[in-house]
Amino acid sequence: MKRKVFKIENKYGVHLRPAVKIFEAIKDLRSRVEIKKNDAVADARSTLGIILLNITSGDVIEVIADGVDEDLVIEKLTELIEIRNFDEDKDDS
Repeated sequence: MKRKVFKIENKYGVHLRPAVKIFEAIKDLRSRVEIKKNDAVADARSTLGIILLNITSGDVIEVIADGVDEDLVIEKLTELIEIRNFDEDKDDS
């Protein structure tokens, strides 16, 4: 099992587009993936579940991956969340 904590820097938080991007990043992987905010947990393959976590800018979430490709899950979500910032702020300068 691998865990990683992320601070959400996206000024829009995690709404539908970022939730879909999370799903797309892990859809072909086999590990079980959950996203935790405070005491609430959602299956990362459920865009509705992610949206219901009400993740806003500045929130801290934890990604929990468990399975054969758990390292790849963390790698892909680190790229999406920390490096690419969900591709949401491309036009902001």
